[in-house]
Amino acid sequence: MNENNNIINNYINKFFNSPIERTGNYWFVRTDKGVNFDIFTTNGFVGIGWNDIELSDLIPVNEHATKRKIALVENLDIDESSDKSKITSIYNKLIRFNSLSKGDVIVSPSRKSKRIAFGVVESENCYWEENPNDFCEHKKRVKVNWVLTKNFNTLDSMFYKIKGSRHSISDIKGYAPFIDKEMNTFYFKDNSGHYVVDVRSSNDINTFALVEFIYQTNNFLSIINEEFDFQESIDDSSIKLNVQSPGKIEFKMPGGKTMLLLTILIPILGGCEDAVSETPDELKSKLKNIVEKHPDKSNELKKAMDELEVKYDSINSYH
Repeated sequence: MNENNNIINNYINKFFNSPIERTGNYWFVRTDKGVNFDIFTTNGFVGIGWNDIELSDLIPVNEHATKRKIALVENLDIDESSDKSKITSIYNKLIRFNSLSKGDVIVSPSRKSKRIAFGVVESENCYWEENPNDFCEHKKRVKVNWVLTKNFNTLDSMFYKIKGSRHSISDIKGYAPFIDKEMNTFYFKDNSGHYVVDVRSSNDINTFALVEFIYQTNNFLSIINEEFDFQESIDDSSIKLNVQSPGKIEFKMPGGKTMLLLTILIPILGGCEDAVSETPDELKSKLKNIVEKHPDKSNELKKAMDELEVKYDSINSYH
């Protein structure tokens, strides 16, 4: 039994020591009206123009000289107020791009923003591609692990504001909660576990099914917390609802270990054990026992999830 516990603990600790913890910044990086969207997402990078400005020009001590260089390249007058503003704008975009670092989240649009790609910066620094052979002329680049691409019409309406920026690169950290929910079923942030459930029903939401789903989910959180002796504060858990047929329900709980195991229990409950195939057998067995020990609660939860057309997803995270 001790060996089984060690296996379970090692799995949980490995998960929480992975890059799933989000501490980076969030950026909206345009793709030249969609021209470079497929190139970026296929080849694992994002790039920015103004090739005449080299990486060495983006060192802070070179700011004045770099702005003069931009003025020369763009045929602008650095001493004229409106031109000076344009020069500063270009300089700031290049500085932002050069500041991208490992763990930052990238959101990029296709042509007319019909699709939105979500990725995570993989490299510590921007790099220079002297001889691009991928049909993208941008030489200043950052490596990105593209996590997923979604159709714009499936996203939260808040993304209309995100795509509204016309700049080559924009800081969108203020929209982080909306981006996080699109990228993951489960993620760990601010010392809490977040579990995002997609309600896929296109019909009016059944009130009793919704209430029962929330109630039984909290029941299983309490059972898991007690069964594994995590001693996490169930009473401090919270929920955000954006159920618009379809929509999302987000559970948040301090600590996160209990929430993590709930995301494994749910597929088991729904008979989708293949969805958690990488989970240790010892852990799956223990979660199966919980489901079997509480048949009434299990049946009520499954019934509510079926009514809401919740897919029995496993953990979907960039770790």
